Amino acid sequence: MKKLSIACIPFFFSLGLACADEQTPLSGAWKLSIKYPSGAIASDIDLDVDGRVGTIEPKGFNRFNKCIGLKAPIEIVESTSESTKIRVLASKALLGCSDYFYRLALVDGKLTGGVGGDDVTTQSKNVVTGERAK
Repeated sequence: MKKLSIACIPFFFSLGLACADEQTPLSGAWKLSIKYPSGAIASDIDLDVDGRVGTIEPKGFNRFNKCIGLKAPIEIVESTSESTKIRVLASKALLGCSDYFYRLALVDGKLTGGVGGDDVTTQSKNVVTGERAK
């Protein structure tokens, strides 16, 4: 039994490396903006995606909530031809922060979508728009 598990380690390790290198339509650097339903801009955001992982850094801050404006790791949890769902791992960036999600669609080279809880849609109240960083 041990021989079988030891023999499988290189195979599974090579699969993990292949998955980590997978590119998605969102791979690269993006500049995003979140707008409230009123049209006011809530925050500008830098999003960097490399395969299925990356970082997000909102440019806003809130002196009462240290989780706002925090650079955090991300992971792509779902990607279809229609949209991509990103989990922001804020809990890994600062103890006590909650993870949240973006649902983004790539249309004509630009991103549009929403931000919120697990059930976030591209039609959520706070609208996200963006384009590739130059």
